Amino acid sequence: MAEETLRKVGSAVLKAFWKGNGAQIEPLPPPPLSATVAPQQPAPTNRAASYAARKTPAVTRISSLGQQTATAPVQQQIDPECDALIRQALAETDTPGVEEFMAQLDVLREDVPDESKRINIALKTVARTHQLTAEKLLEGLKQRLQVLDREDQEYASFLQAQEQQTIGTTAQQVQTLEQQVAEKDIQLTALQQEKDALIQQLEVVSGQVEEVRERNRIAAEEFRVTCDFHRRDLTTIVSKMESRLATSPAPTTTTQA
Repeated sequence: MAEETLRKVGSAVLKAFWKGNGAQIEPLPPPPLSATVAPQQPAPTNRAASYAARKTPAVTRISSLGQQTATAPVQQQIDPECDALIRQALAETDTPGVEEFMAQLDVLREDVPDESKRINIALKTVARTHQLTAEKLLEGLKQRLQVLDREDQEYASFLQAQEQQTIGTTAQQVQTLEQQVAEKDIQLTALQQEKDALIQQLEVVSGQVEEVRERNRIAAEEFRVTCDFHRRDLTTIVSKMESRLATSPAPTTTTQA
């Protein structure tokens, strides 16, 4: 967003200046810097510490982009910490008057919708206060673009170095965990083999048990058949003896004188 805005402003600066379509509009007085630009801290020679302190963008910020409708333009949110770092980097090599020019554009945005007129008014303001020509302003805007490209590359390099450092510190842990996983796989294979052997043994023992049960069932059946045979024979004899005794006269007893 910042690069696109700078490129659009840079390409329109000379056109607006020479065309003079805002000549009838009196340039506004420069806004107080305290109201438009935060005071810049002394730039560190190395912003790696600032990069490291920067928070990772929230996932909710990324997911919220997916909630935009397909027709509505995506409104990207500016990370305040990133914005502070970029502003700090721009201030290191900024051409005098460029920051005031950008601040004027922001102030005029609502009152002057036409971008060419807005650029022309802001240009006249900085030309009066800083004796800044359109060519010099354009050079300063292009310099800002170079700073943005440099900062973008430096931050990407910082993240890559941080990633490599993290990978380096965890490489040994990853190797150890992989070794432990491999050992567990070997143990699982051995346990599976033992399990299979036990299952096979269980099947053999279960077969033996079933064999004994079947043999005993057959033996019990044979014994019962034999018992039934003798039971029928004895039952017949007992029945006949009982009938005979029931029909036979009772024996007489004699007494002696």
